[in-house]
Amino acid sequence: MNGFGIGRPLRMTAEHIRKGRGLGAWLVVLVMVAAGCASGPPVEQLKTEEVVDEPEPEDVEGPCDEDEEGCSEVGKFLWDGTPVPPQREEAVELLEHKCSEKDHPQACFLLASKSVLGQGVDKDLERARRLYQVGCEGGVGQACMSLGWMTLHGQGGEARPSKGRLIWKRGCDLGNPSSCRQVGGVYHYGRGVDVNDARAVTYLFRSCIAGDSKGCLYLSAEYDIDTNDGEDMKRLADMIENACEKEWPEGCLMLGAMIEDGEGRREEPGRAHELYEKSCEAGEYFGCTLQAMIREQGGDGVRRDPFGAAELYEEACQADNRLACNNLGVAHLKGRVEEGGVDESMKWFRSACELGHGRGCFNIGLLAEEGERIAEDPEKAYTYQHIGCSQGYGPSCNSLAFLYEEGTGVEADNERAVEFFDESCERGYGKGCFNLGVTFQEGRREQDPDRNRSIEAYRNACDAGYDRGCNNLGFHLLRTATSGDQVRRAVQVLERACNEGEERRACRRGGRALLQDPRIPESPVRARRMLQTACDANDGEGCLLLGTLYEEGEGVDEDLDEAATVYARACTLGQQHGCARRGAILQEDEDRSARGRELLEQACERGDRWACEKVE
Repeated sequence: MNGFGIGRPLRMTAEHIRKGRGLGAWLVVLVMVAAGCASGPPVEQLKTEEVVDEPEPEDVEGPCDEDEEGCSEVGKFLWDGTPVPPQREEAVELLEHKCSEKDHPQACFLLASKSVLGQGVDKDLERARRLYQVGCEGGVGQACMSLGWMTLHGQGGEARPSKGRLIWKRGCDLGNPSSCRQVGGVYHYGRGVDVNDARAVTYLFRSCIAGDSKGCLYLSAEYDIDTNDGEDMKRLADMIENACEKEWPEGCLMLGAMIEDGEGRREEPGRAHELYEKSCEAGEYFGCTLQAMIREQGGDGVRRDPFGAAELYEEACQADNRLACNNLGVAHLKGRVEEGGVDESMKWFRSACELGHGRGCFNIGLLAEEGERIAEDPEKAYTYQHIGCSQGYGPSCNSLAFLYEEGTGVEADNERAVEFFDESCERGYGKGCFNLGVTFQEGRREQDPDRNRSIEAYRNACDAGYDRGCNNLGFHLLRTATSGDQVRRAVQVLERACNEGEERRACRRGGRALLQDPRIPESPVRARRMLQTACDANDGEGCLLLGTLYEEGEGVDEDLDEAATVYARACTLGQQHGCARRGAILQEDEDRSARGRELLEQACERGDRWACEKVE
């Protein structure tokens, strides 16, 4: 993915779509659907590494005057005492201000929750129910979950079970997994509707794969379906397909996601697009978003149509599909649609953010921080990155860590920087784990070096699919290994980084260990594969070691011409010993001996002792 951002030493450029290793692409698609986002090929998004900080209490009026979207979030900070001491009266004032204008439903949701508990305001269930309704209508999935519960059970007003189901469905579509589980329960037990197992398992499945453990438990207990069992998943797919055939749009949506890349069912190019189109036409706006993503990319018999995709994104966004809003913002920013531009992109990013899509908040924060397309505004950048982090978006947490570290727009606070790197890691963002590992490895940000915590962080980064985390983990395990078994485990980690990413250092380090570490048997065949990858990625030392294998015939047939060619590449990449080794081979060839001696002399002059011995 191409995007915008600032590269930093020892830290990767942002990869905001994490690789789904060990899951299968179809499951990544389903998770996106279940989380209220959408699926399909990843759409480009902005990138970043840093951002700004939160306002002090005395500056609270500023964000409300200049950046209305930040006002209720400031109220949340004051109320929760994060990061300032609780100031509930001021928090209530700010939240009431935004909620009364009904332009920031998150404020109404926060007030409603406090009204239920009687914290900071009077306990008032009727008011809470009204406020939850404002929040739900405004796109806050958690508000729909609470409103559905109160509506079903008659808290704060009349009990209306059938309406509670519709409210929970909206919450599910907004990405709240608990709401999906509640809808599944309604269909399972027939509360206000006919019992419908196909619909029940669909919603329980959406809840389960979006991270709701109770959804998984109910799916297993009530329907004997284990999402880790291939046969059970085929049975589930058959149930969902039956629902789709009975003109139920949610069933078509989920079936399309399950077969989009041919995993778990037979390969059916283009059918996913047809299923998404069917669900979209029936009013299921997730389907519109998924259909748009396929159209934007094209392929599998679908014509690439970015303009048609933008129209579908807008339709879905206006129906509160938050990923559609973000993707439409990217399309405008990239000029993929007519009248594209930063003003239009900011409009749609803001819609995504307000609907709880952390990536939309992140993109606004990045634009405000960079100051290239809109006016530089560190406070605005901070506000939106903090909102994105609070919504669970790991890259935003990672960005906040850099802001605190560098004191950009806020007083530098190294402890907060570490906290946000840690939170980013906990959110599953591998780069945040990697940066946390660097922090503990180098003892930066007022932290003493802590090898154990550094290794733990790198292991989390590696498990999250961040290749540099695997490289650093393997390097530390190799450096501290005291037995052959530990060396083998380190090499396995390095081999993973080498095979799955672009970490040439991991390829070289693993290959070298397989050839030179006395604690394990030599394995020139495995070493050659890793060193070939390193050399292909322009790692000079990797080319040098690979050339030695060809020269000595280890793991490959002896081939001096190929060795000379590989040494030439090593030489070009700055490895003087590669120049010397190539020179020695050429010197044995009558037609090229002069060139060989010239290379040896040059390498000798540049400090290669082996070359000097050959010249003598």
